[in-house]
Amino acid sequence: MSAATTPAAMGPPRAAARPGATARTARALALAALLVYVATGGGRIVGSDEVAMLDLARAMLRGHIGVAEGSTQPGREGRTFTKNAAGQAILALPIVALSESGAARLAEPRRTLAVRFGASFFNAIVTALLLAGFYVAARALGAGTIAAFDAALLLGFTTPVWVYAKSFMAEPLQALGLLLALAGAARASTGHRRPDGRWSARAALVAGLGAFIAVSVKLSMLPIAVACLAPLAASPRRLVWPLGGLVLALAGHGIYDLARFGTPFETGYGAQATSILGALGAEVIRVESRTRPDPVRMIPPHVPVPGEADGGEGLSASMVASKGFDRGAIFHKYNFGGKRSIALNLKHPRGMEILERLVACCDVLAESFSAGALERMGPDDVLERDALERLAAGGELFAFRHEGFWDCMDTYKDTLLLNELWERGEAPWRALVGA
Repeated sequence: MSAATTPAAMGPPRAAARPGATARTARALALAALLVYVATGGGRIVGSDEVAMLDLARAMLRGHIGVAEGSTQPGREGRTFTKNAAGQAILALPIVALSESGAARLAEPRRTLAVRFGASFFNAIVTALLLAGFYVAARALGAGTIAAFDAALLLGFTTPVWVYAKSFMAEPLQALGLLLALAGAARASTGHRRPDGRWSARAALVAGLGAFIAVSVKLSMLPIAVACLAPLAASPRRLVWPLGGLVLALAGHGIYDLARFGTPFETGYGAQATSILGALGAEVIRVESRTRPDPVRMIPPHVPVPGEADGGEGLSASMVASKGFDRGAIFHKYNFGGKRSIALNLKHPRGMEILERLVACCDVLAESFSAGALERMGPDDVLERDALERLAAGGELFAFRHEGFWDCMDTYKDTLLLNELWERGEAPWRALVGA
């Protein structure tokens, strides 16, 4: 063995992370970060999504989930609801309740401002926990003390994390949940190397908690949370807690959406999705009832037409009702970019005939009727059969578009067929993969 490769030349081995020392450093890091975030925070909640989320938490303390009009969507019983998921509001309930209690003797609007001030520090706490968790995860993965500490500081004070720590947005909770899911899954995947398996079980529980938090806060985190759990793919037994966390989060979304919109499949972002599709060039047609126009049209602020005096406060609801329903700024926010609309009486045969013709000629048909209204007016195939046949004839029902060798994967049906061939041992390509 040469001198360059002797143990002495290689230097002393790196000391393993001591759990007690790591935990103490993580706590000190979280406390210091929290103090900095509190000292530099504005103590305000001013963004429309922030205000709607805080209003949801305050409404929950009073036994309901309806919020004031603003960054909202109309739902059941004519009430308005925030488009966001309820996870952030639920987890923030303790600090919101404390803020409400502390401001109980104040009169409006000071009471609301005081509650916003107290609730604004929720994300400071979450972000401080995020930095502590990041440090512990880095140490567990083999990073040195200084390297892990410096990386946590860079995360907390040189990225947008610092900005979100001063807000009431959901991003810090999303990050914390995904971090717990990834770090817990990585640690649990090595559990078979430990005789007692205790740390592995705890790590799987942490991964499940992280997946639950991330997906509960925002449904779009589901694919990322699943990817974070990939290290457990080889250990199915370790997936019990993580999968349980995902199932609970999805069940929570379903119950919340059912309470808001009467269906577990409406998330509140449908209007934005159709606006994006219209802006990208799709033919989007929106159908409303002639007798019951979309109530979002009436949500203030109401915009005057050029040359119309409004006293500086926008048009009143009575002015809108007398002069037309196309004055709501919120409505126009979600119906721009090439979307077109029409009002129909679907109880009249002529109205249903027009609707069927629209389905045949547009890319996306959106409607603002109550849940199940179209199903009650006629069989599903009246509106769906011709449209699906047209899309199939144009080759537009492909799940994936590929050419060449992967052309066989263009449809879900062919994917199932290939899987069946493989399971029966009749797949012609087995020789190509050495199976």
